[in-house]
Amino acid sequence: LSNWALATVAMRSFTLSCASGNGDALALIPFLDVLNHWTPNSYDDLPWACCLEEADGEVRMVADRDISAGEELTHVYSEASDARLLCQYAILPVASRVNIFNEAAIVLGPSVLHTAHDCSQAEPHQDLIDARSEAFAHHGWVAQDQPLFFSLPTDKKTLLATA
Repeated sequence: LSNWALATVAMRSFTLSCASGNGDALALIPFLDVLNHWTPNSYDDLPWACCLEEADGEVRMVADRDISAGEELTHVYSEASDARLLCQYAILPVASRVNIFNEAAIVLGPSVLHTAHDCSQAEPHQDLIDARSEAFAHHGWVAQDQPLFFSLPTDKKTLLATA
């Protein structure tokens, strides 16, 4: 029973600001979780219909835009990747949907500094190695004997906005 209760709290709770101002708290809010998480079919879809607002010690679900009669009320449970939504809320990813919060992870090993421009086995000229090293260091990869891990948003609009 305790595992079920813990799983229920983890999957059906919302993060709210503490009234004392001492961080965040998880809260179960009756009926709020009947609204589905919004995931668009394409980048041109209308955004979610509602959002959670905290004010004066109250939590309200309010319309973010005009809502058509019969339209499903949706909101963003979390600005999270498909993997995080699955783990946190048990929301299964839908292949036909576009999650603008997904990311692509990339790992570069130190050997990338020594890769020939044509990916052959030839060792590149030292000037090229030095230029690569300097460029990577300029962008924050200073421990070049360790792998560099970073992620890129899969959403073209977000990627271009962060470039």
